[in-house]
Parts: sequence; C-alpha cells; structure tokens
Amino acid sequence: MTHYEIRTVQTMEEFAQASQLAAETFARGNRDFYERSLVYWEKMTRQPGFSFDQHYVLLAEGRLVSHVEIGSYMLRYGRVQLEVAGVGAVCTQIRYQGHGYNAALLRVCMDVMRESGAHLSLLNGIPDYYHRFGYSAMIPDYTIEVPVEEALRLEAPLTAREMLP
Repeated sequence: MTHYEIRTVQTMEEFAQASQLAAETFARGNRDFYERSLVYWEKMTRQPGFSFDQHYVLLAEGRLVSHVEIGSYMLRYGRVQLEVAGVGAVCTQIRYQGHGYNAALLRVCMDVMRESGAHLSLLNGIPDYYHRFGYSAMIPDYTIEVPVEEALRLEAPLTAREMLP
C-alpha cells in the first residue's frame, strides 16, 4: 500500500470529488442514477447542520481514493437515548480496491465513532464484508416497526448491552 493520508474533507472541491466518487460507485453505470446522486450530494451542502467534518477521505498518490460519511443520530427507545453513528457512502475508486484503503479508512472512522461516544454504529453495506470490522446483519429486511403503545409500556430505565449474533 502506498503512503496515504486520512482526514476529514476540507474544501468544497474535495467534497465535490467525494460526491462524484460516491455517485459513480453506487450508480454502477446507470447514468440517470448518477445524475440524481450528484444533485442529492449538492443539495446536502445546503441542509442545516451540514459539515465537512462528517465526511472522511483517504488520499493516496495525491488523489481522493476512498470516502466514508458518518452521520450522528439520537435513537430514543422508551426513556433511553442512544447516540447512533450512521455510516454511509463507503466507497473506493475501482482501481484502488483490494489494496486495504477502505479498511484503513473504516478503522479510523470506527475510532472516531468510539471516541465521540457513539453507543451504536449502523450501516447498510456489502454482505460478508463488514463483519471483519465487528458488524453483523441485524435486520435482514432493513425495516423495523415498534407500536408506540408497546414502547410506552416498557419499564424504565432501559439498559443497553452488546448486541450478539
């Protein structure tokens, strides 16, 4: 692996490069999806609370090679409030895949989430890849519904424990 640098996005130009990388990665050749993705990323910069600090990049050979976004959310369940880190837009340029760049970036991001006090980190990603970072499938259909009436009947205080497979 070549010398690399991991840090947060620092300029609008760098954010545009990360946006383009994410759009290309997830569009997989679908031009319409690619264009809609770029519009989505551009609109993101105008949202309240937007910050470059949520976007981590790995630079190698003077190029932006990998990107990870970490969103911060509050999950309320009964009277318990959990800090949740949402991991998204994990991507690496095709020609740099398989060289450990994404793994290096994710490890740094996991340290950042841990240091920020996140109780839980969630992502939706490639099956059989993220388990090496401690992630496991949680909800196969990616949806969950909890009737409010049932949640309100839970005894307080609730406690959090490590999720087991």
